[in-house]
Amino acid sequence: MSETLIAPRLEWFPRPHPDARYLTRWRAAKLSYSPGDEQTQPGWHHDHYENVIAPGAGEALFARAADLLMRYQFYPAEVIEHVSDFELAGRWAQTGDRVIQRIHAARFGLVWVDVVTMTAITAALQEPRRAGFTYTTTEAHFERGEWQVELTWRENGEIVLNMRAVSKPGPRMPWFQHPYARWLQLQAHRRGIAAFTRAVNGAGQGQGV
Repeated sequence: MSETLIAPRLEWFPRPHPDARYLTRWRAAKLSYSPGDEQTQPGWHHDHYENVIAPGAGEALFARAADLLMRYQFYPAEVIEHVSDFELAGRWAQTGDRVIQRIHAARFGLVWVDVVTMTAITAALQEPRRAGFTYTTTEAHFERGEWQVELTWRENGEIVLNMRAVSKPGPRMPWFQHPYARWLQLQAHRRGIAAFTRAVNGAGQGQGV
């Protein structure tokens, strides 16, 4: 597949990957999902997780959690790696930023298969007691949908993580891959929440999608 084509990549036995190049090559990729699409078509998955990741937290811990989240340090690197406009600029995620995701789709000691995709930040929230963002798939992705994550620092001191996703396989994913892709997606959700919780509480840090 030509690297200049706006389409997700499937890489077998991947070598070292300077993925920032795709931020330029896929810059014109259009969004492949609009809110409400799931109301007009069958086959959509809806996921929602709400977790108290720190009880009785102070302002410093919430600031740490918000900084990790808004830099997309969410998923462990063995699940997903990423490079983004905001990472290269050394700042938090903003609406309009693009994110290249390298999803390790098959890993048995070594990585056998990687999926390289692009998403776009379509909303960002930065308030004294809340922080989060939404990203949406582009045509350079094997799925269609959006992923939302938000932190809330409640008055009782709890830091609560809410993660929502709506998704379905896109036309470039063969039907026989759908069950495995869904299993991989659910595993990534759980591992991302666990890794982020550990990172916020000072026990390691993941690298997100």
